[in-house]
Amino acid sequence: MTCFPAMKSTMGYRPQAEDTSRAAERVQFEIYRGMNAAEKIERVRALCHHANDLTMAGLRRQHPKDTEQQLGWRLAALRLGDGLARELAARSRG
Repeated sequence: MTCFPAMKSTMGYRPQAEDTSRAAERVQFEIYRGMNAAEKIERVRALCHHANDLTMAGLRRQHPKDTEQQLGWRLAALRLGDGLARELAARSRG
């Protein structure tokens, strides 16, 4: 069962994103194949950084009165789960 049945190809290929053409994906994959390991790691690091920025922006909108530290703990809870975030918070206090 596929998520996007209309996107199913006769050769079994499933696009990585429903809004990206196969031609565009070919170009993306060629670029990725040409990258060395350090470049790929940097790409992942940058994407993670942007994801955190977007998540923090959403948290700031939802909790406008929270301090940056409180928002950081909310981010930790989202990423790690409440239990582990609480344990880390307790350890950071001493």
